[in-house]
Amino acid sequence: MKLYSDKIKEIGKILVKDVMRPVHEGIIDSETPIVKVLELMATEPKRRIIYVVDRGKLIGIITPKVLLEFIALKLGKVDVLRKAEESIGLRFIIGTIAQDYVGKIVACHPDDTLAEATKIMVENLMDEIPVINENGKLVGELSFIDILMLALYKLKP
Repeated sequence: MKLYSDKIKEIGKILVKDVMRPVHEGIIDSETPIVKVLELMATEPKRRIIYVVDRGKLIGIITPKVLLEFIALKLGKVDVLRKAEESIGLRFIIGTIAQDYVGKIVACHPDDTLAEATKIMVENLMDEIPVINENGKLVGELSFIDILMLALYKLKP
């Protein structure tokens, strides 16, 4: 048991830049119509996050949850969307482009450790996390699968 604990601690010290993947798809411009965002998520079922950029800088992400909230509102299920911390219904009624649907940016940086990135992912209930540089530019992504695969590799005798 101690052996596994030590190996997991070693994994936590690895830097994000040594594990992250480049992002080849799922990047849209902030002015993209929301219908196109729905289409992208529907045609890329493995993609759980859509990255929204403005002049190369990450301004937010759109998740399946956000798109389901949009659909629920359009179906008249507004009671599902009542939240004290934000007027979610208003942005969905008037919003027509991707930037109207992004929330706060939750990301990690290439020089963060996997322990730091994993903590952010757990705290924010994320399956994958964008990796941004010091200027806010999207440089990659890190998935829980990437971390699990690394753990499996390191834990094998």
